[in-house]
Amino acid sequence: MKLLGSAFLIASGLLWGLSRFWELARRERLLLELQRLMQSLETGIRCSARPLGELLAQESSPFCQGEGASPQEAMLQAGGRLLRRREDLALYKGFVAGLGATDSQGQQHHIGLYAAQLAHLLEGARLEREKQGRLSISLGLFAGITASILLM
Repeated sequence: MKLLGSAFLIASGLLWGLSRFWELARRERLLLELQRLMQSLETGIRCSARPLGELLAQESSPFCQGEGASPQEAMLQAGGRLLRRREDLALYKGFVAGLGATDSQGQQHHIGLYAAQLAHLLEGARLEREKQGRLSISLGLFAGITASILLM
């Protein structure tokens, strides 16, 4: 019975570490998706004369899957649901607020500025996932082993 309890403690510690790692990987994946969306919008604005609403409607990005009266409102709703970090959400809200506000050249400039800021956030998310992800898994496993030894 003690052996089974120890196994559960070790497994729960490992699962805690893995859940933290998955959360960090999720953030990186969402920022990559946002980067892809920005690149797609910039290309669509540069190469076609279609309105922003049409460009957003053809996107399969989770950031375009919200409900709202306007495409910007839908994107804000989706971003608020997906992004959990304050700095990520602040960048996203600034990006969405400037969409459709200027001519096509201004839009390209706007997207380029936010893409550069996003690149810094993305690099930080990668480093955080690499360092803290491994640390979280190790710490969770260590906590589970320690708890099982203490309770034996």
